[in-house]
Amino acid sequence: AERLLNQLRYDGDPDIRLLDPSCGSGTFLTLALARVREKMAFKLWDRDRHKRKECVNKVLNNVVGFDLNPLAVIAARTNYLLTFGDLLRYVRPIEIPIYNCDTILTPVLQKKAQGGQKKLPGTGNDIPYFYLPTTAGEFRMPKSVLDQKNLSKVTVALEECIASDYKQKEFANSISKEIDLDKDSLLLLEQLYSQILALERKGKNGVWARLIKNSFAPVLQEPFDLIAGNPPWVNWEYLPESWREISKTLWVHYGLFSLKGHAARLGGGKKDLAMLFTYVCADHYLKHRGQLGFVITQTVFKTKGSGDGFRRFQLGEKGPALGVKAVDDL
Repeated sequence: AERLLNQLRYDGDPDIRLLDPSCGSGTFLTLALARVREKMAFKLWDRDRHKRKECVNKVLNNVVGFDLNPLAVIAARTNYLLTFGDLLRYVRPIEIPIYNCDTILTPVLQKKAQGGQKKLPGTGNDIPYFYLPTTAGEFRMPKSVLDQKNLSKVTVALEECIASDYKQKEFANSISKEIDLDKDSLLLLEQLYSQILALERKGKNGVWARLIKNSFAPVLQEPFDLIAGNPPWVNWEYLPESWREISKTLWVHYGLFSLKGHAARLGGGKKDLAMLFTYVCADHYLKHRGQLGFVITQTVFKTKGSGDGFRRFQLGEKGPALGVKAVDDL
């Protein structure tokens, strides 16, 4: 991990945006934070309260992690705090920027939501929204809330009003005092509140508001200068069938599904999830001319079929090319 950060030339500059999109317990992030602390001491920022506060705010915005495993997210947040915790006292309120979400599917699902059905249930009006499919149903969030960066305020209001057992209109009055909403967006939020309240009353409170906040994190982030990490190494046949079905269009889009018919159905030459993960991260999270460094399985450079597609290093049929700067065999 240290070597990878060296190759990316990450020196702890708090203005550099760094993402680990499969952060696990936070190895890459804590090493990055340690470099920030070294730079702060070298620049004497840690002796100036104003500069210290400014730097910590930048770090909380710029050093970010995603992971699908909730236990890994708890561990990563804890390690983030242990590495940077004494400096966080200068910033209130804080949010540790490590989110429990699906790095691959979130941008895809939201693009699908934007391009598909937009009718507001109950009115027939068109309204752009993001949605989160769960075992308890689909939660819909007005796109305007995310565009205006008001998701935190909305999720806090949802939690507080649920805890106080507010009625739907009482929630609407409360959130209207916090943020400006058009009539349709407010109605969609009321419907969302009713969904979560009904789950709460049935004893099915899965901290839904926090789930929503975490799940939408990938579409709220600005592009990153650097992406570093260790993507999941999982063969196609071991992925859940429902996930394979949803993600199949992505494999095809990026040219990773190069085999046809029987060969494709059998798994197309042992496709590894790391292939798709790399392409999605480069496409959706990396700045133009940004750099991505992954500790990745050697099979992506050996397998036929989807491996050939991976080694095209191009985002889709007509998308931009990826420039490979180095491959180290460890």
